[in-house]
Amino acid sequence: ILSLVFSKEQQKDLAVLEQWKPPRDFRADVRADFNTFYDREKSRPFKAAFHAADLSPGGSERWQEAQTLIKQMMQFNRSSDDSFKHYHTLRFLDVHPDKHRRVTRDALEARATACLFFPSSFLSSRFGASHKDSLLLNQRERALNPAPRRPHASDAKKPKNFWDGFDTHFKTHAVDDYPTEWDIAVRPIIARLYKAGVIGPTFLPERETPGKAMAVPTEPSGQRDLYIDFRLIQPEITFPKHVNHPPPKTWLMDEIHTFAKKRPGARFSALRL
Repeated sequence: ILSLVFSKEQQKDLAVLEQWKPPRDFRADVRADFNTFYDREKSRPFKAAFHAADLSPGGSERWQEAQTLIKQMMQFNRSSDDSFKHYHTLRFLDVHPDKHRRVTRDALEARATACLFFPSSFLSSRFGASHKDSLLLNQRERALNPAPRRPHASDAKKPKNFWDGFDTHFKTHAVDDYPTEWDIAVRPIIARLYKAGVIGPTFLPERETPGKAMAVPTEPSGQRDLYIDFRLIQPEITFPKHVNHPPPKTWLMDEIHTFAKKRPGARFSALRL
């Protein structure tokens, strides 16, 4: 019956599910299951709120366009012989489709997101023809117009001169008495974050506030952006012994070059989180 409904490629992909029993442990931790459900449900409004608070020019519009592209690519994949390829990913991750009702959908969406940046006939199909000129898929053009970005270093790794203007100012001014140029940069940002629901008011006294707001230049434009100084709580932060320092900045490129040497035809896709 399968041979009449599915192609040979699809039958091969479905074979991944053979001998793979779903996790049916009735003694499972109910609290852990509920926490998984709770995290997934609350993530939806959180994601929408954070994108509504995106301060990058055209950021919200690009996100909406990306969601449309992903949905169209999902439909394109579903209409081809690749419609069951996501089972290979789930098998590799050892996450059975019955683990959670959204596992399959998440796998399909993740695969569609990556497929957008790999060779296919998507843009010449009825699903992707209207997105042929999308700048989201024109990586060369995107590279010429990088989005504003923050330095990667944490407060503890910042050079000492980074804090000079900030510390000097607040030696003689109250915590909410900003220089005018900081005020102009920070207030619209805080207003947008508040309107989107990302932040809210607090009634904590100043001494219990975990951080202070400041405005610092961003790359490459040099325009000031909101920055939170968390040095006040650094002495109270203790990391578990198993938490390691992040790898050097060259780690990812070293891994890519090593992989590409063994597989000359390899292609790579990077997703910024």
